[in-house]
Amino acid sequence: MVRDMSRRCREEQPRSYARLTRASAAAVVLVLLISVAGELYATGDGAETYQVAVGALKDRLWQTAADQFRALLRNRPHSEYAPSATYYLGFCCFQLHDFNGAKRYLKSYLSGWPRGEFATPCRYYLGRSLLESGQPREARPLLHQVASGKGGLVIAAKFWLGRVFSQMAQWSEAAKLYTEVVESGDTRYAESAAYELGRALASGEEYARSLKAIRPLLRQTKNEDLRLKVWLLLADDLFGLEKYRETINETRKIIGVAPASSSIRSKALALQAKSLRLLGDLKAAVDVFRAYLKASPDSQHTAWAVQNIIECLVSLRNCQEASQALLLWANALPQEVLGDLGVEISGCYSGLGQEAAAIKTLKFTLNRLRSGRLKLPVAVKLADSYFRSGKFSQVVLLLSPMLGRGILSQDKEVAAAALLLVGASHEKLRSFDEAGSDYRLLLSLNPSRELRWVARIRLSNLLIESGNLEDAKTMLWRMGSESRLDEGLADVVAKLVEALRDRGDSRDALLVARDAIDRLWSPGPEGQSPNEGVGNAFLTALSGRHLCDIILKIAKASPGDSDAALRARLLFDAGECCFTSGEDASASTIYMRFVREFPQSPELYVALSRLGTIAFRAGDFAEAAKLFKSAARKAPPGKGCELVYMACESLFRLGRLDEALLGFKRVIASSDCRGRVVQSSYLKCGLVWEEFGDFKRARSAYLACASMGFDETATAVARARLARLGD
Repeated sequence: MVRDMSRRCREEQPRSYARLTRASAAAVVLVLLISVAGELYATGDGAETYQVAVGALKDRLWQTAADQFRALLRNRPHSEYAPSATYYLGFCCFQLHDFNGAKRYLKSYLSGWPRGEFATPCRYYLGRSLLESGQPREARPLLHQVASGKGGLVIAAKFWLGRVFSQMAQWSEAAKLYTEVVESGDTRYAESAAYELGRALASGEEYARSLKAIRPLLRQTKNEDLRLKVWLLLADDLFGLEKYRETINETRKIIGVAPASSSIRSKALALQAKSLRLLGDLKAAVDVFRAYLKASPDSQHTAWAVQNIIECLVSLRNCQEASQALLLWANALPQEVLGDLGVEISGCYSGLGQEAAAIKTLKFTLNRLRSGRLKLPVAVKLADSYFRSGKFSQVVLLLSPMLGRGILSQDKEVAAAALLLVGASHEKLRSFDEAGSDYRLLLSLNPSRELRWVARIRLSNLLIESGNLEDAKTMLWRMGSESRLDEGLADVVAKLVEALRDRGDSRDALLVARDAIDRLWSPGPEGQSPNEGVGNAFLTALSGRHLCDIILKIAKASPGDSDAALRARLLFDAGECCFTSGEDASASTIYMRFVREFPQSPELYVALSRLGTIAFRAGDFAEAAKLFKSAARKAPPGKGCELVYMACESLFRLGRLDEALLGFKRVIASSDCRGRVVQSSYLKCGLVWEEFGDFKRARSAYLACASMGFDETATAVARARLARLGD
């Protein structure tokens, strides 16, 4: 009789499976209770106690049954009922959610009777107990062993093994197991497995597959609780697919039917609010986030909702409401979030010109923060507001006490920003020694490149103003390794060159100026002349006009007659910067001065060609032709081909077709000319011959042009002309 009951308890499954709760998950109890009735007639050593225990088991009196089985094992540890009592005691502990007790007795059974009749259900419930205790890795082999075997527990084991993989974030494995459970056709687990399958797929960001898995379940299930869970999962899938409007529609329906205090409704509100924010409907998003807070005032996500409300209000430039929200919910916010939001709101006020309100917000935030590490970024923002308001003493008073050794070692970037503000304030207060100390301490932190650069610029200016030119030169040399030239460095170079010149040290002044220009103008890529390197890394942050002013500033400070080549380089570079930025008038003036003062320069042909281009842009084709011809004559071998072509193009635009035709033919015949210039020359020859009525030569020229693939536009025009001549 005991043996018969054991077999049935191993193989039978629960008759119903409605909810995924700890109580209903052990639905195998129903069969156990039907089978245990036969045990009431057991006989032998300890039979009376055993009969009382199984009677309690039949009535689902788990605690009573557990006490009786425990008494039996204590008084009759070696009776014939010991194996069954050990297993049933573990089972009762499981039902009582005493998972530690369940693990103890179920392990004891497997240790004493590893091949006993209860071995399979014992492994199943031990795996379940481990899973409920947060030990999915230990539960995995036990449930896997049951799922790989035969009998009535296979489907149940697969279902809970799917839960194991879900807890281990192995979503694909979990989805595979849930799919097997759904496809098994076992109605007791079908709905729950379909829901868990959708969750696993969604967690693995397979939202489309998740939707496909749960849509039928949403239509078919009659379990209202499960239906709401599935509906929420569907909305979450739509959100994951970035279908925000559909998400809003579904969540509105869920909110309309879900109980007012349910977690489902709160989660639907959160999804709707996030969707509205992503769609840019910030006012509506704020209203829904507030509804979420009202529905879940004690939720662990309160800080998240408040943060979203404030960020939306800041984006709407509604600084006052954002500030009120911060005041109301400050105690509910984590310290890090509180600091960040305070800075955001102050920035909102500053953007509206309400500096007093910005300062008030920062002061409130600073007073609420407890950690010095968190206070410093807010203090830096407040000090910046003071600095912009001209309150330099308050900057020093606010930040100096906060810059202890501990803070300097914790957050170097924020500490460096604070030191920069303190140093600048000391400068404004004429405390130059303190400012220099601040900048040196900043550099010792080795912060970001930007902060190092600004500190070195400021320290260099202080050194020059104090007459410490040798240290200033050393600082400038260190800055040279940054491979960068901006307005601040240009000012330092100009001041240093001027100071060295005034001291009578023209040689050092010349070396400093030359070094600055060498860093300004680096050679371009292979095959590109140095003068074509305008777009190199030194110039990326500067406009041509601005850079031109910088070069002229250095040139003005440089010694007068000490180095003509350097002055020529400065003047030419200034022209190049203006030319590349489209400042044609300024570039023309500078190039003409260069041509006049340095007629022997190797860059003369480039300056003439630039002047020709400027004239061509202005429509002065006669002057352009003249300048391009002069540039071609001055150009070194192999460099004049395009200049000749541009001179011919200018003549062509003037209508001097005979001269233009002669020039284009010379370009075609030249061994130095190739590629696009030759193709364009063939096209222009064809146009001139067509104008003269020599259609045979025109056709030959067009054919030559069309056969070359350097210029798609020229090829298309040539083919169009050929088609026209063919007609």
